[in-house]
Amino acid sequence: MKILISSSAIIYNDKNQVLLAKRSPNKKLDPNLWETIGGTVEFGESPLECLEREIDEELNCKLSNIKLLDVYSYVNKEIGRQIISLQYIATIKGIPKFNTGEISELKWIDEAEIQKLKFSMNCKERVLGYFKQIKNHNIT
Repeated sequence: MKILISSSAIIYNDKNQVLLAKRSPNKKLDPNLWETIGGTVEFGESPLECLEREIDEELNCKLSNIKLLDVYSYVNKEIGRQIISLQYIATIKGIPKFNTGEISELKWIDEAEIQKLKFSMNCKERVLGYFKQIKNHNIT
């Protein structure tokens, strides 16, 4: 079994929406499914450095108001992989221009739209967790 560490961001706006990315159809794992934006921590970098690098690579933008939301574990027994994911929340600076090799579409969604989308790994759980904490006033 292989264990990976990843960082991703739930990017939110003032309309209580989050920005999701649809994975490229060329991705081997979970093509055409929706996810939060981020990636795997590379040797020698911190989870926050990973997040900033991935946002730059995938959206050509920078983040602000970055806060750690939670830590999740996802096990995929079929491929023998466990991912420990640091889930951050943040706002975005600039207008995203996505990397078409990684992402096929970006979409701002509100909580009501979550059930309409098919998500990669445990991204649906993470986005629902964000909205639950908003409702419980656990996020400032």
